[in-house]
Amino acid sequence: MSINERFFKTLEEKGIKASEIAKALNVNNSIISAWKTRGTNPPIEYTVQICKLLGISIEYYITGKDSNELSDEEQELLNFYRQLPEKEQLRELGRLEARAEMFKGKLSESKIG
Repeated sequence: MSINERFFKTLEEKGIKASEIAKALNVNNSIISAWKTRGTNPPIEYTVQICKLLGISIEYYITGKDSNELSDEEQELLNFYRQLPEKEQLRELGRLEARAEMFKGKLSESKIG
């Protein structure tokens, strides 16, 4: 998928109108339409601003991949975590750190033995 295709697909997925992007970039709507009809990529000078407006990383915008993407399971854990009061979030972080250390130790032992 090209940058152009990803740009317009993301607009559609997020329900953002091309006119909103045009206004935010301070360009005429016809500029955005031209990108679509000609299949040309938005000029590089708009990249950072477009990514912020679309809520995507520059890496995703350019390559279609995002090394910071969460798996479904990680996203589910994060959603549960965010539902907790702040005090409980801190407790859970402590528990997870302790468990991670415990497993790290077990992994080290199994490599030695």
